[in-house]
Amino acid sequence: MCVSAQEALCANHLSQAQAGKLAGKNTFSCSALAGKVGRAPNKALYARQHMPLGWSTRLSRNLRFSLKWIRDSLPYAPPRQVASSTRAVRYVTYVDAQSDGDLGACVLEIFHDGSFTGQYTYFSLPSSVKLRCQRYQNPIQIFECCAALLLIWTFPGLKDAVVVFCDNIGQQATLTRGYSLRNDICTPIAHLFWVEATRRGLEPWIARVSSKDNLADGPSRFREAGALAAVQHLNLAFTHPNFLEVELLEVMSEMDSRR
Repeated sequence: MCVSAQEALCANHLSQAQAGKLAGKNTFSCSALAGKVGRAPNKALYARQHMPLGWSTRLSRNLRFSLKWIRDSLPYAPPRQVASSTRAVRYVTYVDAQSDGDLGACVLEIFHDGSFTGQYTYFSLPSSVKLRCQRYQNPIQIFECCAALLLIWTFPGLKDAVVVFCDNIGQQATLTRGYSLRNDICTPIAHLFWVEATRRGLEPWIARVSSKDNLADGPSRFREAGALAAVQHLNLAFTHPNFLEVELLEVMSEMDSRR
């Protein structure tokens, strides 16, 4: 499969039939890998397989990104592990976003005696990222997915099994699947989330809660008076946010399906 990807890159050409074969092989390979890593790059392969007859078979930018990922990263991705029912969840996390691009994330570390310690953070997406979302009338799903990146980039101490609670069904589906069916900008975000999770050996489980039960709702509204009351009542400590803007923009550009 890696040889086929390299041959396509060298030839700057990938036919519909070749794309279909490569996509099928990559889908099978990803089923044996940890988490949902590798699924996002497959979108470009399926798009090439099902493009109208007569269109150019030259490599697009996002197709070139997918082929490079298969060639360079797939051989080194860790295998899927069988989850143990006796493995206790140590970290319970919450992520949320607002329509203006303000994000929030919370982490609770649970101990055997039922006690916990926690941290929270908040961040406002830079205009460079918001500009990428202008063609969407309601970009809230994109912002919600970015909140998951804020979580995983800000808290490097997360380990093993991690529950990620969110309150947006589109975000839940995208992160659970590893790519988005309808929103192309969410796909590179999901890709980065799973690449980072896999690199650190995390086992994220994405679950949905109502907005009123989402602990990160307060931090995502940090501009509002009293918004942080809940996290302060729980004695959660503020952590300075870490958001890799440049890395996100680079992958968004490389995976842009319009190029």
